[in-house]
Amino acid sequence: MKSSESQLVPFKVDQESSMDQLAVMISQDREYRCRDYFGRRSAAKSMHTQSPTSTQLDSVDDTPDSICREKMAEWSYRVCDHFHTKREIVAYTFSYLDRFVDRCHCDRKAFKLAAMTALYMSTKIFNQQQMSLGSISELSRGEFATHHIAEMESIILQTLQWKMNPPTVQAFIRVLLPVLVQERSPRIIQNLCNRAIFFAELAVFDYSLITEDRYVLAIACILNAVESMDETLLQQSSSAQLLLNLQSYHCLDPDMEALGHCQGRLWILYGTSAQLKEGDILPLHIRKGLEVEYSGSSKGHSDHSPIGVGHY
Repeated sequence: MKSSESQLVPFKVDQESSMDQLAVMISQDREYRCRDYFGRRSAAKSMHTQSPTSTQLDSVDDTPDSICREKMAEWSYRVCDHFHTKREIVAYTFSYLDRFVDRCHCDRKAFKLAAMTALYMSTKIFNQQQMSLGSISELSRGEFATHHIAEMESIILQTLQWKMNPPTVQAFIRVLLPVLVQERSPRIIQNLCNRAIFFAELAVFDYSLITEDRYVLAIACILNAVESMDETLLQQSSSAQLLLNLQSYHCLDPDMEALGHCQGRLWILYGTSAQLKEGDILPLHIRKGLEVEYSGSSKGHSDHSPIGVGHY
Protein backbone atom coordinates (compact mmCIF):
# COMPACT_ATOMS: atom_id res chain seq x y z
CA MET A 1 0.00 0.00 0.00
CA LYS A 2 1.30 3.42 -0.92
CA SER A 3 1.85 6.12 1.64
CA SER A 4 -0.79 8.81 1.87
CA GLU A 5 -0.75 11.98 -0.15
CA SER A 6 0.34 15.10 1.67
CA GLN A 7 -2.57 17.07 3.12
CA LEU A 8 -2.11 20.64 4.26
CA VAL A 9 -3.23 21.59 7.74
CA PRO A 10 -3.62 25.12 9.11
CA PHE A 11 -0.69 26.21 11.26
CA LYS A 12 -2.60 28.75 13.33
CA VAL A 13 -6.15 27.97 14.37
CA ASP A 14 -8.93 29.58 16.34
CA GLN A 15 -9.29 27.21 19.31
CA GLU A 16 -12.91 28.12 20.06
CA SER A 17 -13.95 27.77 16.43
CA SER A 18 -12.16 24.42 16.17
CA MET A 19 -13.91 23.11 19.29
CA ASP A 20 -17.29 24.16 17.90
CA GLN A 21 -16.49 22.41 14.64
CA LEU A 22 -15.40 19.25 16.48
CA ALA A 23 -18.57 19.20 18.56
CA VAL A 24 -20.65 19.35 15.38
CA MET A 25 -18.57 16.62 13.71
CA ILE A 26 -18.83 14.32 16.75
CA SER A 27 -22.59 14.80 16.83
CA GLN A 28 -22.79 14.15 13.11
CA ASP A 29 -20.66 11.01 13.42
CA ARG A 30 -23.27 9.45 15.70
CA GLU A 31 -25.67 9.46 12.74
CA TYR A 32 -23.19 7.36 10.75
CA ARG A 33 -22.35 4.70 13.32
CA CYS A 34 -22.09 1.10 12.23
CA ARG A 35 -22.67 -2.10 14.22
CA ASP A 36 -20.67 -5.34 14.22
CA TYR A 37 -22.64 -6.95 11.43
CA PHE A 38 -20.26 -9.89 10.84
CA GLY A 39 -20.27 -10.74 14.54
CA ARG A 40 -24.04 -10.48 14.75
CA ARG A 41 -24.57 -12.77 11.77
CA SER A 42 -21.94 -15.23 12.93
CA ALA A 43 -23.75 -15.57 16.26
CA ALA A 44 -27.09 -16.04 14.50
CA LYS A 45 -25.58 -18.65 12.20
CA SER A 46 -24.07 -20.51 15.15
CA MET A 47 -27.46 -20.68 16.85
CA HIS A 48 -29.08 -21.88 13.64
CA THR A 49 -26.55 -24.66 12.97
CA GLN A 50 -27.11 -25.98 16.48
CA SER A 51 -30.82 -26.31 15.76
CA PRO A 52 -32.01 -29.92 15.28
CA THR A 53 -33.86 -28.83 12.12
CA SER A 54 -30.72 -27.53 10.35
CA THR A 55 -29.52 -29.50 7.32
CA GLN A 56 -26.21 -30.07 5.58
CA LEU A 57 -27.22 -27.52 2.95
CA ASP A 58 -27.11 -24.85 5.67
CA SER A 59 -23.36 -25.44 6.00
CA VAL A 60 -22.75 -24.08 2.49
CA ASP A 61 -21.66 -20.55 3.36
CA ASP A 62 -21.48 -17.82 0.74
CA THR A 63 -21.54 -14.90 3.16
CA PRO A 64 -18.67 -12.38 3.08
CA ASP A 65 -16.26 -12.03 5.98
CA SER A 66 -13.57 -9.63 7.20
CA ILE A 67 -11.05 -11.09 4.73
CA CYS A 68 -13.37 -10.30 1.81
CA ARG A 69 -13.73 -6.79 3.18
CA GLU A 70 -9.97 -6.35 3.51
CA LYS A 71 -9.43 -7.47 -0.09
CA MET A 72 -11.95 -4.92 -1.31
CA ALA A 73 -10.25 -2.20 0.75
CA GLU A 74 -6.89 -2.98 -0.82
CA TRP A 75 -8.45 -3.08 -4.27
CA SER A 76 -10.15 0.28 -3.67
CA TYR A 77 -6.86 1.96 -2.74
CA ARG A 78 -5.19 0.52 -5.82
CA VAL A 79 -7.99 1.83 -8.03
CA CYS A 80 -7.75 5.29 -6.44
CA ASP A 81 -3.99 5.36 -6.97
CA HIS A 82 -4.36 4.26 -10.58
CA PHE A 83 -6.95 6.92 -11.38
CA HIS A 84 -5.12 9.57 -9.28
CA THR A 85 -8.14 9.90 -7.01
CA LYS A 86 -7.97 11.20 -3.44
CA ARG A 87 -7.30 8.28 -1.11
CA GLU A 88 -9.79 9.64 1.42
CA ILE A 89 -12.41 8.47 -1.08
CA VAL A 90 -11.89 4.96 0.32
CA ALA A 91 -12.95 6.13 3.80
CA TYR A 92 -16.25 7.37 2.35
CA THR A 93 -16.58 4.17 0.33
CA PHE A 94 -16.35 1.94 3.37
CA SER A 95 -18.68 4.11 5.41
CA TYR A 96 -21.27 3.46 2.71
CA LEU A 97 -20.42 -0.23 2.39
CA ASP A 98 -20.35 -1.03 6.12
CA ARG A 99 -23.59 0.78 6.89
CA PHE A 100 -25.26 -0.85 3.89
CA VAL A 101 -24.17 -4.38 4.81
CA ASP A 102 -25.18 -3.69 8.42
CA ARG A 103 -28.74 -3.22 7.17
CA CYS A 104 -28.87 -5.64 4.22
CA HIS A 105 -27.71 -9.24 4.09
CA CYS A 106 -25.38 -9.88 1.13
CA ASP A 107 -23.76 -12.93 -0.36
CA ARG A 108 -20.19 -12.52 -1.58
CA LYS A 109 -21.14 -11.47 -5.08
CA ALA A 110 -23.56 -8.82 -3.83
CA PHE A 111 -20.95 -7.63 -1.30
CA LYS A 112 -18.42 -7.22 -4.10
CA LEU A 113 -20.91 -5.31 -6.23
CA ALA A 114 -21.84 -3.09 -3.28
CA ALA A 115 -18.16 -2.30 -2.60
CA MET A 116 -17.48 -1.38 -6.22
CA THR A 117 -20.65 0.70 -6.40
CA ALA A 118 -19.79 2.50 -3.15
CA LEU A 119 -16.42 3.46 -4.63
CA TYR A 120 -18.15 4.79 -7.74
CA MET A 121 -20.58 6.80 -5.58
CA SER A 122 -17.78 8.25 -3.44
CA THR A 123 -15.89 9.56 -6.45
CA LYS A 124 -19.09 11.02 -7.85
CA ILE A 125 -19.71 12.98 -4.64
CA PHE A 126 -16.24 13.87 -3.35
CA ASN A 127 -13.81 13.76 -6.28
CA GLN A 128 -13.50 16.44 -8.95
CA GLN A 129 -13.34 13.80 -11.67
CA GLN A 130 -15.61 10.83 -11.04
CA MET A 131 -14.99 7.33 -12.33
CA SER A 132 -17.41 6.30 -15.04
CA LEU A 133 -19.84 3.41 -14.74
CA GLY A 134 -18.04 1.85 -17.67
CA SER A 135 -14.67 2.01 -15.90
CA ILE A 136 -16.03 0.29 -12.80
CA SER A 137 -17.77 -2.33 -14.92
CA GLU A 138 -14.56 -3.05 -16.84
CA LEU A 139 -12.67 -3.57 -13.59
CA SER A 140 -15.10 -6.34 -12.68
CA ARG A 141 -13.89 -8.30 -15.71
CA GLY A 142 -17.37 -8.71 -17.03
CA GLU A 143 -18.92 -9.87 -13.77
CA PHE A 144 -21.07 -6.73 -13.43
CA ALA A 145 -22.64 -4.66 -16.19
CA THR A 146 -23.24 -0.92 -15.87
CA HIS A 147 -26.94 -1.49 -15.16
CA HIS A 148 -26.01 -3.72 -12.19
CA ILE A 149 -23.95 -0.89 -10.70
CA ALA A 150 -26.66 1.71 -11.37
CA GLU A 151 -29.28 -0.51 -9.73
CA MET A 152 -27.07 -1.13 -6.68
CA GLU A 153 -26.44 2.62 -6.39
CA SER A 154 -30.18 3.21 -6.08
CA ILE A 155 -30.52 0.45 -3.47
CA ILE A 156 -27.63 1.83 -1.39
CA LEU A 157 -29.02 5.38 -1.48
CA GLN A 158 -32.43 4.21 -0.31
CA THR A 159 -30.99 1.92 2.37
CA LEU A 160 -28.76 4.66 3.79
CA GLN A 161 -31.58 7.21 3.51
CA TRP A 162 -29.26 9.47 1.51
CA LYS A 163 -26.87 9.94 4.44
CA MET A 164 -23.77 10.27 2.29
CA ASN A 165 -21.54 12.82 4.02
CA PRO A 166 -19.89 11.14 7.03
CA PRO A 167 -17.04 12.87 8.87
CA THR A 168 -13.97 10.77 8.11
CA VAL A 169 -11.05 10.01 10.41
CA GLN A 170 -8.95 12.18 8.10
CA ALA A 171 -11.34 15.11 8.55
CA PHE A 172 -11.10 14.79 12.33
CA ILE A 173 -7.29 14.68 12.10
CA ARG A 174 -7.16 17.91 10.10
CA VAL A 175 -9.16 19.70 12.80
CA LEU A 176 -7.72 17.97 15.88
CA LEU A 177 -4.02 17.99 15.13
CA PRO A 178 -3.40 21.77 15.18
CA VAL A 179 -5.41 21.95 18.42
CA LEU A 180 -3.69 19.12 20.30
CA VAL A 181 -0.13 19.42 19.03
CA GLN A 182 1.65 22.47 20.38
CA GLU A 183 4.50 22.58 17.87
CA ARG A 184 5.74 25.84 16.39
CA SER A 185 7.23 24.43 13.21
CA PRO A 186 4.82 24.15 10.25
CA ARG A 187 7.11 21.47 8.81
CA ILE A 188 6.75 19.31 11.94
CA ILE A 189 2.98 19.81 11.99
CA GLN A 190 2.76 18.78 8.33
CA ASN A 191 4.97 15.73 8.92
CA LEU A 192 2.78 14.63 11.82
CA CYS A 193 -0.34 15.16 9.73
CA ASN A 194 1.00 13.01 6.90
CA ARG A 195 1.84 10.21 9.32
CA ALA A 196 -1.52 10.43 11.08
CA ILE A 197 -3.36 10.37 7.74
CA PHE A 198 -1.46 7.23 6.76
CA PHE A 199 -2.61 5.52 9.97
CA ALA A 200 -6.17 6.64 9.12
CA GLU A 201 -5.86 4.99 5.71
CA LEU A 202 -4.70 1.78 7.35
CA ALA A 203 -7.68 1.85 9.73
CA VAL A 204 -10.05 1.13 6.84
CA PHE A 205 -8.56 -2.36 6.52
CA ASP A 206 -9.43 -3.42 10.06
CA TYR A 207 -13.01 -4.58 10.50
CA SER A 208 -12.65 -4.51 14.31
CA LEU A 209 -12.42 -0.70 14.15
CA ILE A 210 -15.73 -0.03 12.38
CA THR A 211 -17.67 0.36 15.64
CA GLU A 212 -15.21 2.89 17.09
CA ASP A 213 -15.98 6.60 17.08
CA ARG A 214 -14.16 8.35 14.24
CA TYR A 215 -12.77 11.03 16.55
CA VAL A 216 -11.30 8.39 18.88
CA LEU A 217 -9.63 6.76 15.88
CA ALA A 218 -8.31 10.17 14.83
CA ILE A 219 -6.78 10.74 18.27
CA ALA A 220 -5.18 7.27 18.09
CA CYS A 221 -3.72 8.14 14.67
CA ILE A 222 -2.26 11.39 16.02
CA LEU A 223 -0.79 9.68 19.10
CA ASN A 224 0.82 7.01 16.92
CA ALA A 225 2.15 9.69 14.59
CA VAL A 226 3.78 11.48 17.54
CA GLU A 227 5.24 8.20 18.85
CA SER A 228 6.68 7.46 15.41
CA MET A 229 8.60 10.75 15.23
CA ASP A 230 12.16 11.22 16.37
CA GLU A 231 11.83 12.72 19.86
CA THR A 232 14.66 15.14 19.16
CA LEU A 233 12.56 16.78 16.43
CA LEU A 234 9.55 17.40 18.65
CA GLN A 235 9.89 20.49 20.80
CA GLN A 236 6.63 20.43 22.75
CA SER A 237 4.80 17.21 21.88
CA SER A 238 4.67 13.77 23.42
CA SER A 239 1.94 11.18 23.89
CA ALA A 240 1.63 12.15 27.54
CA GLN A 241 1.33 15.85 26.68
CA LEU A 242 -1.33 15.14 24.06
CA LEU A 243 -3.38 13.18 26.56
CA LEU A 244 -3.11 16.09 29.00
CA ASN A 245 -4.22 18.47 26.26
CA LEU A 246 -7.29 16.30 25.66
CA GLN A 247 -8.48 16.97 29.20
CA SER A 248 -8.70 20.67 28.41
CA TYR A 249 -11.54 20.21 25.94
CA HIS A 250 -14.98 19.20 27.18
CA CYS A 251 -16.12 17.73 23.86
CA LEU A 252 -13.12 15.38 23.73
CA ASP A 253 -13.66 12.63 26.26
CA PRO A 254 -12.49 9.40 24.61
CA ASP A 255 -12.88 6.04 26.31
CA MET A 256 -9.27 5.27 27.22
CA GLU A 257 -9.70 1.53 26.75
CA ALA A 258 -11.11 2.10 23.26
CA LEU A 259 -8.31 4.54 22.51
CA GLY A 260 -5.69 1.99 23.57
CA HIS A 261 -7.37 -0.68 21.44
CA CYS A 262 -7.32 1.62 18.41
CA GLN A 263 -3.67 2.49 18.88
CA GLY A 264 -2.68 -1.15 19.20
CA ARG A 265 -4.63 -2.23 16.13
CA LEU A 266 -3.14 0.60 14.09
CA TRP A 267 0.39 -0.41 15.06
CA ILE A 268 -0.35 -3.99 14.05
CA LEU A 269 -1.72 -2.82 10.71
CA TYR A 270 1.34 -0.67 10.20
CA GLY A 271 3.64 -3.53 11.13
CA THR A 272 2.15 -5.66 8.38
CA SER A 273 2.19 -2.92 5.73
CA ALA A 274 4.75 -2.33 3.02
CA GLN A 275 5.53 1.03 4.63
CA LEU A 276 7.35 -0.78 7.45
CA LYS A 277 10.08 -1.72 4.99
CA GLU A 278 9.96 1.52 3.00
CA GLY A 279 9.81 4.15 5.73
CA ASP A 280 10.29 2.26 8.99
CA ILE A 281 8.64 4.90 11.15
CA LEU A 282 7.72 2.42 13.87
CA PRO A 283 9.09 3.41 17.28
CA LEU A 284 11.58 0.87 18.60
CA HIS A 285 9.45 -0.37 21.52
CA ILE A 286 6.56 -1.10 19.16
CA ARG A 287 8.74 -2.54 16.40
CA LYS A 288 10.35 -5.12 18.67
CA GLY A 289 6.96 -6.39 19.75
CA LEU A 290 5.84 -6.90 16.17
CA GLU A 291 8.95 -8.41 14.60
CA VAL A 292 8.38 -11.90 15.97
CA GLU A 293 4.63 -12.13 15.47
CA TYR A 294 4.40 -10.49 12.07
CA SER A 295 7.78 -11.07 10.41
CA GLY A 296 7.41 -11.89 6.75
CA SER A 297 3.85 -10.60 6.50
CA SER A 298 3.11 -7.43 4.58
CA LYS A 299 0.51 -5.74 2.46
CA GLY A 300 2.11 -5.02 -0.88
CA HIS A 301 1.11 -2.42 -3.38
CA SER A 302 1.43 -2.00 -7.10
CA ASP A 303 1.97 0.99 -9.35
CA HIS A 304 0.47 -0.91 -12.27
CA SER A 305 -3.10 -0.92 -13.50
CA PRO A 306 -5.39 -2.37 -10.85
CA ILE A 307 -6.49 -5.90 -11.52
CA GLY A 308 -10.18 -6.59 -11.85
CA VAL A 309 -11.98 -7.95 -8.85
CA GLY A 310 -11.62 -11.70 -8.95
CA HIS A 311 -13.20 -14.42 -6.89
CA TYR A 312 -12.51 -14.44 -3.16
